[in-house]
Amino acid sequence: MPSLEVLAPSSPAPAAIPDLTAPSNSVAASASALSPDPAVFLTSDKLLLPDVPEHARESVRAFLSPFVSSIPLKNGDCWNIAQRMMLAANSPRVGYVEGVWSRPEHDAEHQRGECDCEEYQKIQGAPHAWNTVDGFLVDLVVEFKFIGWTQEDEYWSPDDWWHEPLKAYSFDDFEKYEFTRAWYKKYVKKNAPKRVRRELLKSLKEGFSITPMICFLGWGDGFGMTFTEEDQLAMANDEDYVFKPANDRFVTRLNAWLQQQAVPEGTVKRLGNGTEAAA
Repeated sequence: MPSLEVLAPSSPAPAAIPDLTAPSNSVAASASALSPDPAVFLTSDKLLLPDVPEHARESVRAFLSPFVSSIPLKNGDCWNIAQRMMLAANSPRVGYVEGVWSRPEHDAEHQRGECDCEEYQKIQGAPHAWNTVDGFLVDLVVEFKFIGWTQEDEYWSPDDWWHEPLKAYSFDDFEKYEFTRAWYKKYVKKNAPKRVRRELLKSLKEGFSITPMICFLGWGDGFGMTFTEEDQLAMANDEDYVFKPANDRFVTRLNAWLQQQAVPEGTVKRLGNGTEAAA
C-alpha cells in the first residue's frame, strides 16, 4: 500500500483560479465526431488493443474482463474514462497516464492539401489521458473509435493515433492523489475564502485532468515532478501549459515523421511553431 500522507501545497496558489472543468479547444479536439451519445459499454472480447503486443492481448483481455464493461465510454471524456479504469481495476497492474495525442495522418493530409478542416491549426498534440496494463498502452477512447469502423475506412483508421506521455501515475500515485484530493476538498470547504472556494471545488471534482491541479497546488514533489511559481502562474492563465514538455516532444517526433512522407511540390507545410513554409 502507498504512503497516504496529505500533500499540503508547497507554495501559495496563484490568485487567479483556473476553471479546470471548462472544456478547452485542445481537449475537445482529441474527441472523435464518430462517437455516439449516450455512453457505450464494451466487453473485453470486443477490445482490439492495437498498442498491446499480440502475445499479451489475451492476458490483458482476461484481466479487464470482470470490470471493463462497467466503464461508460463517451465522446470527449478521456480523463473520466481513464480514471474510472483505475478505480474499477484497483490493481497495481494498471497505470494512469496524462499526456498528448494526435492522428499523424491528419497532419499529412493537410501537408498534401487533401484536407482543409478548421480544426487543424498547427502541429501539436491534444491533452489526453489513457491507461497502461502490465506496462502496455490501453486506451479505451481508441477502442471507442473502432465502433462503426471497417477496414474500408483506411482514411480514418482508429489505431492511427500517437500518444506522448507527460506523466505516468502508478497505482500508488493515483491512490495518493485520490486521498489528498478528498482531504483538500474538506479543507477548502472549511477554510477557503468564498471568492475562490467554488472554483477550487469545481476543479477538484472527479473526472478531470489531475496534473494541472497538482501543478497549481504545488504538489509536484509528492509525485516526482518539479513546478516553479512561474509554472503555476502560467498554468493559471492556460491549463494546457502544463502539457508543453510532452507536446514539444510530440512535435519533434511528428515533424520527423512528416519529413519522411511524400509531399507534392508547392504544398504548404505547417511547422511546430505555427509558422508556414513552402515544401
